Amino acid sequence: MKPIINSVNLNRSPEEVFDYLCDLKNELLWNPDMLLAEQLTEGAVGEGTRILCQWKGGPKLECTYTKFDRPHYWEAYAASKNLDIAFKCEVKPTEGGARITVSMTLLPKGLFRIMGPLLRRAFQKQEQKNMEKIKKAVENLNK
Repeated sequence: MKPIINSVNLNRSPEEVFDYLCDLKNELLWNPDMLLAEQLTEGAVGEGTRILCQWKGGPKLECTYTKFDRPHYWEAYAASKNLDIAFKCEVKPTEGGARITVSMTLLPKGLFRIMGPLLRRAFQKQEQKNMEKIKKAVENLNK
């Protein structure tokens, strides 16, 4: 399925943006649809870190960080019975802070494949809203 791609400029350093956003536990602070973000591995978030996640209306997913290059880039893969998600986030410096570009590829399984286009549309709409929530959360850090 074609990836869902969104970007937003943030008035924070790439390091601040990366550190805040790569830790899914922080999503609990800005996304009311996130119900669970429990780190299953020890230590700081990095390649190999696993986090158990759940969003409203969805199953629990185990998210594994597959690539991690602070403060530039990370990739993660979340797996569930009916839907897997491949996620990428790139953080680039800008004159006033940083720009994130988020790419999400939905990989429906079984009967969920039939619903692929509807799922993609729903996720695209939600991810566009999430960019504004992320901007507000990150730019209000330490205020």
